[in-house]
Amino acid sequence: MQTQVQARYTKKMTLYNMLQDFRHVLVVDYREEFDELFIRDSYKWQSGQSLGQLIGLLAKVEKINVEKETKYKTKRIRRVVLIAAEKLSLDDERVKQWEQLLRSDVEYKDYKLLVLENSFMEFANKYPFLCHSRELSKLNEGKYAEDIRSRMVNMKENDKAVLYSFAKFPTEIIEDKLFVGSIYNSNS
Repeated sequence: MQTQVQARYTKKMTLYNMLQDFRHVLVVDYREEFDELFIRDSYKWQSGQSLGQLIGLLAKVEKINVEKETKYKTKRIRRVVLIAAEKLSLDDERVKQWEQLLRSDVEYKDYKLLVLENSFMEFANKYPFLCHSRELSKLNEGKYAEDIRSRMVNMKENDKAVLYSFAKFPTEIIEDKLFVGSIYNSNS
């Protein structure tokens, strides 16, 4: 049974707000410069990867989302956001490939497919605190299994940058105006 999934554009402010509760969003980044700077918890995707690999990624993320929804007793919300170096056309082959995948199975009927209407750098310039580099990630591999509080006093700048990129920030209700609180306050 096919479901109706139609890609649409999303604003950088909307993506910023979705990232405050990143249990419900899969960000797929098609940029070759991904390792230099990327949005937290985004997935690097290279052209030429197969539909089977897309299904594998979606299944992995779906499993994590179901576990978190059960644990936190939250409702099912599914979004895939595609980003590229420049604005992607809704007719782009990569967008069509995701539409095809999400239409192919009733399991994906709840998914919304969104394409960032801005370039990646426009997003990164506006919200640099949500982005970090692979280099920073490599410097910190394995360290977060330790008790972070014990390291806060002597934390290196690289550690702080990575930790900060995963922090929760206020929700932006009107562009350039912040709601005092987080996603949790706005949902209560």
